[in-house]
Amino acid sequence: MLPNLSVHGLVVDATVSPNGKLLLYQSTELNLLDLTHPLRAPGIHHLLSLDLLWSPDSTRVALEPEAFNANDPSYPLANLSVATRQVTLIPLQPGEAEEIGGAPTDWLDNTHWAIGGAQGATIYPPPSPVGSSYADTLTICSLNVTNGKAQVLATIRNQGIGISFFLVSPDKRTAFFYNVPDTQNPGQPYTPLVARVDLTTGQVTFLPTIAQALHQQLPFLAWRPGTMQIAATVFATGQTDLFDLQHDSVSMLPMPPALKGLAVASWWPGRNDTLLLVGPNAQGFSRPTAGAIGYGPFTLATLTLSANGKATGRILTQHAMTFLSLGFVRTA
Repeated sequence: MLPNLSVHGLVVDATVSPNGKLLLYQSTELNLLDLTHPLRAPGIHHLLSLDLLWSPDSTRVALEPEAFNANDPSYPLANLSVATRQVTLIPLQPGEAEEIGGAPTDWLDNTHWAIGGAQGATIYPPPSPVGSSYADTLTICSLNVTNGKAQVLATIRNQGIGISFFLVSPDKRTAFFYNVPDTQNPGQPYTPLVARVDLTTGQVTFLPTIAQALHQQLPFLAWRPGTMQIAATVFATGQTDLFDLQHDSVSMLPMPPALKGLAVASWWPGRNDTLLLVGPNAQGFSRPTAGAIGYGPFTLATLTLSANGKATGRILTQHAMTFLSLGFVRTA
Protein backbone atom coordinates (compact mmCIF):
# COMPACT_ATOMS: atom_id res chain seq x y z
CA MET A 1 0.00 0.00 0.00
CA LEU A 2 1.47 3.33 -1.06
CA PRO A 3 1.07 6.33 1.25
CA ASN A 4 -1.80 8.73 0.62
CA LEU A 5 -1.08 11.65 -1.68
CA SER A 6 -2.63 14.84 -0.37
CA VAL A 7 -2.38 18.01 -2.38
CA HIS A 8 -4.34 21.20 -2.89
CA GLY A 9 -5.08 22.06 -6.49
CA LEU A 10 -4.27 20.32 -9.76
CA VAL A 11 -1.28 17.98 -10.05
CA VAL A 12 0.46 19.15 -13.24
CA ASP A 13 3.37 16.71 -13.35
CA ALA A 14 4.63 13.66 -11.50
CA THR A 15 7.56 11.30 -11.88
CA VAL A 16 9.17 8.34 -10.12
CA SER A 17 12.94 8.22 -9.58
CA PRO A 18 15.07 5.71 -11.55
CA ASN A 19 15.52 3.58 -8.41
CA GLY A 20 11.75 3.36 -7.98
CA LYS A 21 11.75 4.62 -4.39
CA LEU A 22 10.86 8.31 -4.68
CA LEU A 23 7.85 10.10 -6.11
CA LEU A 24 8.01 13.78 -7.04
CA TYR A 25 4.84 15.61 -7.99
CA GLN A 26 3.96 19.27 -8.32
CA SER A 27 0.93 21.51 -8.08
CA THR A 28 1.37 24.81 -6.27
CA GLU A 29 4.53 23.34 -4.75
CA LEU A 30 6.86 20.39 -5.21
CA ASN A 31 6.12 17.30 -3.14
CA LEU A 32 8.82 14.67 -2.63
CA LEU A 33 7.54 11.39 -1.24
CA ASP A 34 9.61 8.43 -0.06
CA LEU A 35 7.54 5.45 -1.18
CA THR A 36 9.22 3.19 1.39
CA HIS A 37 7.81 5.24 4.31
CA PRO A 38 4.16 6.10 4.95
CA LEU A 39 4.67 9.68 6.14
CA ARG A 40 4.29 12.60 3.76
CA ALA A 41 6.92 15.32 4.11
CA PRO A 42 6.08 19.02 3.82
CA GLY A 43 5.94 20.50 0.35
CA ILE A 44 8.87 22.28 -1.26
CA HIS A 45 8.12 25.75 -2.55
CA HIS A 46 9.38 26.47 -6.04
CA LEU A 47 8.21 28.02 -9.28
CA LEU A 48 6.36 25.76 -11.68
CA SER A 49 8.64 23.50 -13.73
CA LEU A 50 7.82 22.40 -17.27
CA ASP A 51 9.47 19.02 -16.77
CA LEU A 52 11.08 17.01 -13.98
CA LEU A 53 14.31 15.23 -14.99
CA TRP A 54 15.87 12.76 -12.54
CA SER A 55 19.63 12.27 -12.37
CA PRO A 56 20.72 8.68 -13.09
CA ASP A 57 21.51 8.02 -9.38
CA SER A 58 18.15 9.46 -8.18
CA THR A 59 19.85 12.11 -6.01
CA ARG A 60 18.86 15.23 -7.99
CA VAL A 61 16.02 16.50 -10.14
CA ALA A 62 16.48 19.09 -12.87
CA LEU A 63 13.70 21.67 -12.76
CA GLU A 64 13.14 22.72 -16.34
CA PRO A 65 11.56 26.09 -17.09
CA GLU A 66 9.58 26.68 -20.24
CA ALA A 67 12.02 26.90 -23.15
CA PHE A 68 10.88 30.39 -24.10
CA ASN A 69 11.57 31.58 -20.53
CA ALA A 70 14.88 29.78 -20.03
CA ASN A 71 16.82 33.05 -19.76
CA ASP A 72 14.15 34.95 -17.83
CA PRO A 73 15.22 35.59 -14.20
CA SER A 74 11.66 34.72 -13.20
CA TYR A 75 12.21 31.19 -14.54
CA PRO A 76 15.68 30.25 -13.28
CA LEU A 77 17.49 27.02 -13.97
CA ALA A 78 17.50 25.02 -10.75
CA ASN A 79 17.83 21.54 -9.32
CA LEU A 80 16.37 19.79 -6.31
CA SER A 81 18.62 17.86 -3.93
CA VAL A 82 16.87 14.79 -2.58
CA ALA A 83 19.18 14.61 0.45
CA THR A 84 18.59 18.18 1.65
CA ARG A 85 15.14 18.71 0.07
CA GLN A 86 16.42 22.10 -1.05
CA VAL A 87 15.97 23.76 -4.42
CA THR A 88 19.23 25.34 -5.57
CA LEU A 89 19.46 27.84 -8.40
CA ILE A 90 22.26 27.11 -10.86
CA PRO A 91 24.93 29.81 -10.32
CA LEU A 92 25.46 30.77 -13.97
CA GLN A 93 28.53 32.83 -14.75
CA PRO A 94 28.18 36.23 -16.50
CA GLY A 95 27.21 35.71 -20.13
CA GLU A 96 26.52 31.98 -19.74
CA ALA A 97 22.76 32.36 -20.01
CA GLU A 98 23.19 33.74 -23.53
CA GLU A 99 25.71 31.01 -24.37
CA ILE A 100 23.40 28.25 -23.17
CA GLY A 101 20.20 29.76 -24.51
CA GLY A 102 17.93 26.87 -23.54
CA ALA A 103 16.67 24.43 -20.96
CA PRO A 104 18.03 21.00 -19.87
CA THR A 105 17.33 18.15 -22.27
CA ASP A 106 18.93 15.24 -20.42
CA TRP A 107 21.51 14.34 -17.74
CA LEU A 108 24.96 13.45 -19.05
CA ASP A 109 25.95 12.07 -15.65
CA ASN A 110 24.94 12.70 -12.04
CA THR A 111 26.14 16.32 -11.98
CA HIS A 112 25.97 17.56 -15.59
CA TRP A 113 23.09 18.49 -17.83
CA ALA A 114 22.96 18.38 -21.59
CA ILE A 115 21.49 21.73 -22.49
CA GLY A 116 21.11 23.51 -25.77
CA GLY A 117 19.43 26.38 -27.49
CA ALA A 118 19.41 28.51 -30.60
CA GLN A 119 21.44 31.67 -30.54
CA GLY A 120 23.14 34.08 -32.89
CA ALA A 121 21.29 36.51 -35.12
CA THR A 122 21.23 36.99 -38.84
CA ILE A 123 19.31 39.79 -40.55
CA TYR A 124 17.25 38.53 -43.46
CA PRO A 125 15.47 40.54 -46.19
CA PRO A 126 11.66 40.67 -46.73
CA PRO A 127 8.90 39.60 -46.14
CA SER A 128 9.29 42.37 -43.54
CA PRO A 129 10.56 45.65 -45.08
CA VAL A 130 13.34 46.10 -42.53
CA GLY A 131 14.35 42.46 -42.40
CA SER A 132 13.98 39.98 -39.56
CA SER A 133 16.41 38.56 -37.04
CA TYR A 134 16.53 34.79 -36.64
CA ALA A 135 18.75 32.44 -34.71
CA ASP A 136 21.29 30.69 -36.91
CA THR A 137 23.29 28.72 -34.34
CA LEU A 138 22.60 25.79 -32.03
CA THR A 139 24.99 25.08 -29.18
CA ILE A 140 24.94 21.86 -27.19
CA CYS A 141 26.49 22.45 -23.77
CA SER A 142 27.39 20.55 -20.64
CA LEU A 143 26.29 22.43 -17.53
CA ASN A 144 27.73 21.52 -14.11
CA VAL A 145 24.81 21.93 -11.70
CA THR A 146 27.10 22.20 -8.67
CA ASN A 147 29.10 25.26 -9.78
CA GLY A 148 27.26 26.58 -12.86
CA LYS A 149 30.22 26.07 -15.19
CA ALA A 150 29.16 25.59 -18.80
CA GLN A 151 31.21 23.93 -21.51
CA VAL A 152 30.26 24.03 -25.17
CA LEU A 153 30.31 20.47 -26.51
CA ALA A 154 29.29 21.17 -30.10
CA THR A 155 28.08 23.98 -32.33
CA ILE A 156 25.88 23.78 -35.43
CA ARG A 157 25.54 26.85 -37.67
CA ASN A 158 23.19 27.31 -40.60
CA GLN A 159 21.06 30.25 -41.73
CA GLY A 160 18.16 27.85 -42.30
CA ILE A 161 18.31 26.17 -38.90
CA GLY A 162 14.61 26.75 -38.16
CA ILE A 163 13.48 25.04 -34.94
CA SER A 164 16.06 22.53 -33.77
CA PHE A 165 15.97 19.48 -31.49
CA PHE A 166 18.46 16.94 -30.25
CA LEU A 167 18.19 13.53 -28.63
CA VAL A 168 20.97 12.15 -26.40
CA SER A 169 21.98 8.50 -26.77
CA PRO A 170 21.52 6.07 -23.86
CA ASP A 171 25.31 6.02 -23.26
CA LYS A 172 25.40 9.88 -23.23
CA ARG A 173 28.22 10.04 -25.80
CA THR A 174 26.28 10.98 -28.93
CA ALA A 175 23.42 13.29 -29.86
CA PHE A 176 21.01 13.10 -32.79
CA PHE A 177 20.24 16.58 -34.14
CA TYR A 178 17.34 17.45 -36.45
CA ASN A 179 15.28 20.51 -37.33
CA VAL A 180 11.87 21.48 -38.69
CA PRO A 181 10.53 24.70 -40.28
CA ASP A 182 9.51 27.51 -37.96
CA THR A 183 5.84 27.77 -38.91
CA GLN A 184 5.39 30.83 -36.69
CA ASN A 185 7.91 32.72 -38.85
CA PRO A 186 7.15 31.72 -42.45
CA GLY A 187 9.73 34.13 -43.82
CA GLN A 188 12.59 32.41 -42.03
CA PRO A 189 14.91 30.42 -44.31
CA TYR A 190 14.88 26.69 -43.72
CA THR A 191 17.33 23.95 -44.66
CA PRO A 192 16.50 20.35 -43.64
CA LEU A 193 19.36 19.22 -41.41
CA VAL A 194 20.15 16.02 -39.55
CA ALA A 195 23.47 15.35 -37.84
CA ARG A 196 25.29 12.91 -35.61
CA VAL A 197 27.07 14.85 -32.88
CA ASP A 198 29.96 13.36 -30.94
CA LEU A 199 29.57 14.87 -27.47
CA THR A 200 33.12 13.85 -26.49
CA THR A 201 34.89 15.60 -29.39
CA GLY A 202 32.31 18.07 -30.70
CA GLN A 203 32.50 16.62 -34.21
CA VAL A 204 29.31 17.21 -36.22
CA THR A 205 28.58 14.80 -39.08
CA PHE A 206 25.64 15.75 -41.28
CA LEU A 207 23.36 12.97 -42.50
CA PRO A 208 21.57 14.11 -45.70
CA THR A 209 19.94 10.75 -46.43
CA ILE A 210 18.20 10.67 -43.04
CA ALA A 211 17.31 14.36 -43.37
CA GLN A 212 15.43 13.62 -46.57
CA ALA A 213 13.57 10.72 -44.90
CA LEU A 214 12.21 12.97 -42.13
CA HIS A 215 10.16 15.01 -44.63
CA GLN A 216 10.49 18.14 -42.46
CA GLN A 217 8.32 16.59 -39.74
CA LEU A 218 8.70 15.87 -36.04
CA PRO A 219 9.18 12.10 -35.86
CA PHE A 220 8.58 9.67 -33.01
CA LEU A 221 12.05 8.41 -32.07
CA ALA A 222 13.53 5.61 -29.96
CA TRP A 223 17.32 5.17 -29.72
CA ARG A 224 18.34 1.50 -29.91
CA PRO A 225 20.49 0.79 -26.83
CA GLY A 226 24.12 -0.08 -27.51
CA THR A 227 23.95 1.00 -31.18
CA MET A 228 24.05 4.02 -33.45
CA GLN A 229 20.54 3.24 -34.68
CA ILE A 230 17.24 5.01 -34.07
CA ALA A 231 13.77 3.67 -34.80
CA ALA A 232 11.56 6.43 -36.19
CA THR A 233 7.96 6.74 -37.30
CA VAL A 234 7.45 9.49 -39.89
CA PHE A 235 3.84 10.02 -40.86
CA ALA A 236 4.53 11.67 -44.21
CA THR A 237 5.43 8.18 -45.42
CA GLY A 238 3.23 6.21 -43.03
CA GLN A 239 6.04 3.84 -42.16
CA THR A 240 8.55 3.07 -39.44
CA ASP A 241 12.23 3.19 -40.41
CA LEU A 242 15.53 2.35 -38.82
CA PHE A 243 18.02 5.21 -39.09
CA ASP A 244 21.67 4.16 -39.08
CA LEU A 245 23.59 7.20 -37.83
CA GLN A 246 26.96 5.58 -38.51
CA HIS A 247 26.35 5.06 -42.21
CA ASP A 248 23.62 7.68 -42.94
CA SER A 249 21.24 5.03 -44.17
CA VAL A 250 17.50 4.45 -43.83
CA SER A 251 15.92 1.01 -43.93
CA MET A 252 12.20 0.37 -43.69
CA LEU A 253 11.33 -2.02 -40.90
CA PRO A 254 9.31 -5.03 -42.09
CA MET A 255 5.95 -4.27 -40.51
CA PRO A 256 3.32 -7.06 -40.44
CA PRO A 257 -0.01 -5.91 -41.96
CA ALA A 258 -1.78 -5.98 -38.59
CA LEU A 259 0.70 -3.44 -37.17
CA LYS A 260 0.68 -0.92 -40.02
CA GLY A 261 -0.21 2.56 -38.83
CA LEU A 262 1.27 2.07 -35.36
CA ALA A 263 4.11 4.28 -34.18
CA VAL A 264 7.34 3.83 -32.26
CA ALA A 265 7.00 4.32 -28.51
CA SER A 266 10.23 2.83 -27.11
CA TRP A 267 12.53 -0.16 -27.12
CA TRP A 268 11.48 -2.90 -24.73
CA PRO A 269 13.33 -2.45 -21.39
CA GLY A 270 16.49 -4.53 -21.27
CA ARG A 271 16.29 -5.55 -24.93
CA ASN A 272 17.41 -3.93 -28.15
CA ASP A 273 15.65 -6.32 -30.54
CA THR A 274 12.05 -5.51 -29.60
CA LEU A 275 10.09 -2.31 -30.16
CA LEU A 276 6.94 -1.23 -28.36
CA LEU A 277 4.45 0.28 -30.81
CA VAL A 278 1.31 2.28 -30.05
CA GLY A 279 -1.67 3.60 -31.97
CA PRO A 280 -5.47 3.53 -32.13
CA ASN A 281 -5.75 0.81 -34.79
CA ALA A 282 -4.06 -0.60 -37.86
CA GLN A 283 -5.49 2.02 -40.24
CA GLY A 284 -4.35 5.26 -38.63
CA PHE A 285 -2.63 6.82 -35.68
CA SER A 286 -3.23 9.63 -33.25
CA ARG A 287 -0.70 9.99 -30.45
CA PRO A 288 -2.43 9.85 -27.02
CA THR A 289 -2.41 13.23 -25.31
CA ALA A 290 0.06 13.34 -22.42
CA GLY A 291 -1.80 13.41 -19.12
CA ALA A 292 -5.18 12.75 -20.73
CA ILE A 293 -7.38 10.27 -18.89
CA GLY A 294 -9.91 7.94 -20.47
CA TYR A 295 -8.84 8.30 -24.11
CA GLY A 296 -8.88 5.26 -26.35
CA PRO A 297 -9.12 2.49 -27.15
CA PHE A 298 -5.52 2.26 -28.37
CA THR A 299 -3.48 -0.62 -29.71
CA LEU A 300 -0.25 -1.70 -28.03
CA ALA A 301 2.02 -4.10 -29.91
CA THR A 302 5.58 -5.39 -30.06
CA LEU A 303 7.83 -5.80 -33.08
CA THR A 304 10.77 -8.18 -32.63
CA LEU A 305 13.60 -7.92 -35.13
CA SER A 306 15.70 -10.95 -36.06
CA ALA A 307 19.28 -11.09 -37.31
CA ASN A 308 18.13 -12.16 -40.81
CA GLY A 309 16.17 -8.94 -41.31
CA LYS A 310 12.75 -10.40 -40.64
CA ALA A 311 10.35 -9.22 -37.95
CA THR A 312 7.65 -10.77 -35.83
CA GLY A 313 4.74 -8.70 -34.59
CA ARG A 314 2.44 -9.30 -31.66
CA ILE A 315 -0.61 -7.30 -30.61
CA LEU A 316 -0.68 -7.01 -26.83
CA THR A 317 -4.08 -5.33 -26.65
CA GLN A 318 -6.45 -3.29 -28.78
CA HIS A 319 -8.34 -1.92 -25.79
CA ALA A 320 -5.73 0.18 -23.96
CA MET A 321 -7.04 3.37 -22.35
CA THR A 322 -4.99 6.33 -21.20
CA PHE A 323 -4.56 6.97 -17.50
CA LEU A 324 -2.35 9.11 -15.30
CA SER A 325 0.84 7.08 -15.10
CA LEU A 326 3.49 8.12 -12.59
CA GLY A 327 6.07 5.43 -13.34
CA PHE A 328 7.25 2.11 -11.95
CA VAL A 329 7.84 1.79 -8.21
CA ARG A 330 9.94 -0.66 -6.24
CA THR A 331 7.83 -2.64 -3.75
CA ALA A 332 10.47 -5.10 -2.49
